Amino acid sequence: MPQHAQTAAESLLTAAQLKNGSITVSPDTIDENTSTVTVRVDIPVAENSWISPFFFSKSVVSSSVTLLTERPPAVQLTGIPGLQNGILGIDALGLGL
Repeated sequence: MPQHAQTAAESLLTAAQLKNGSITVSPDTIDENTSTVTVRVDIPVAENSWISPFFFSKSVVSSSVTLLTERPPAVQLTGIPGLQNGILGIDALGLGL
């Protein structure tokens, strides 16, 4: 399954005419218990600049996105961090309460 995300990201980089991008998909194994998938893309500025990359020759533009997987609601809820006994606790919101 990570290959599908890899292929989709490569297609987008090709369509945008970006060269030598690095794509990382995690986790390595996606199965029924996987709740989120993260894709990270790194693009070297020197190889994708329209102007001279003198100041940014070693720079890399990076971005990542994490999405919930498409699962039945009962399965999807079990993968959300902070979910206890099917009820989202207030501390799961990161309020420190």
